[in-house]
Amino acid sequence: MPDALGDYRARVKYADDLWRKLIRAKEPEGRCARCRQRPWVDAAHLFIKGRYAHLRHDPSNGAPLCRYCHRVIDSDHHAKESFFRPYVGHEEYERLRLAAQSGGKRDMILVILSLEQEVEKLESP
Repeated sequence: MPDALGDYRARVKYADDLWRKLIRAKEPEGRCARCRQRPWVDAAHLFIKGRYAHLRHDPSNGAPLCRYCHRVIDSDHHAKESFFRPYVGHEEYERLRLAAQSGGKRDMILVILSLEQEVEKLESP
C-alpha cells in the first residue's frame, strides 16, 4: 500500500483502481460481459456505489460492460437483475442483496489489503 494514502479520498481512489483491475480480469478478452459484442469500457456496479458504499469494492458487485449495456442496466432494475443474477450466480447475488440491506461502513485499510491480495493472486504465476 503506498504511503501517500494518508487521507480517506486517496484510499478510496486507490481501492477503486484495485477493484477495477479485478473487474477487468473477469473478461480477459476485453468484451462486454452482457452483449459480448462491444469492448467493455465501464466497471459497472450491481449495487450502486453511492447508496451501498459498503459494497463499493466487493469484487462480486461488479462486471465489465460496454457503455450501452451499462446505461441499460442502470436504467432498468429488471435488466440489471436478469444480467447480474446469472453472471455472479444465484447464491452470490443473494449474498450481495442481503449485504446491501444491512448497510454499515467498512474500514478502507482492510478493504485495500483485501483487494491487494486478490490482485496479487491474479498477477502471480
